Amino acid sequence: SKSSAGGYAQLDSNQNGLIAKPYKPIPPISKEPAGRDVIVTGSVNLTVTEPKDVAQRLSAYVESVGGRVDERTQNNDSGGGSAFLKVRVPSSKVTATIAHLKTYGTVKDVSLQNDDVTSKSTDLSARIKALKLSISRLETIMGNADTSAELIKAESALTTRQSQLDSLESQLTYLRGQVQLSTLSIDLSQEQKADKVSPGGFHGGLVDGWNALVSTVNRIVKVVGVLLPWAGIAAVLYGAFVLVRRRRRT
Repeated sequence: SKSSAGGYAQLDSNQNGLIAKPYKPIPPISKEPAGRDVIVTGSVNLTVTEPKDVAQRLSAYVESVGGRVDERTQNNDSGGGSAFLKVRVPSSKVTATIAHLKTYGTVKDVSLQNDDVTSKSTDLSARIKALKLSISRLETIMGNADTSAELIKAESALTTRQSQLDSLESQLTYLRGQVQLSTLSIDLSQEQKADKVSPGGFHGGLVDGWNALVSTVNRIVKVVGVLLPWAGIAAVLYGAFVLVRRRRRT
């Protein structure tokens, strides 16, 4: 029942009948402040000269703007090396952070996603406030309980409300944390280095010429070695032919 003072009353019984125990008026639920709650997540691909060095410098920068590094991995392989960072930066610093990445190397790809969670945040806040008011009423009921049955019933209801309140507050805290700190996944890969050609100079040319000469001589010697047996046979046959021809003349 509603009292004349604008509050609420609990009907209880005693020997003389029902009596009204006044409650303090329920304050109106205040509205959420103006603005939108947006969760920003993104990914960036960056090519740099030294991924390991850039990963360390980038970690220091993120911490300097009020963020943190949630994940950091490095891979030093024969292909040039790479690194990966998952960082959390204040939502107001996302644009500045991406611009800062250009000072380390070449930004290849940038992808950002915005998730508006204003309605979810407002709903959680309203439910939390309603539960707090309900808990306050139950505490008043427990203080005014005249029987053990009333006290036990109020305590059971209070335990349920408190559990629900803790869960909702945890959800709201997580949601606000996601809004306040945006998540960026940053891939660092090493720039491909051009092959270096060293000029040979006079000494290099001399060595190359000598090697070419030796190679040619070796080929000639090999060919001579292959043809020498056949040349011997040809000489014997030619000698026999000349001898037979001379005998016929005589």
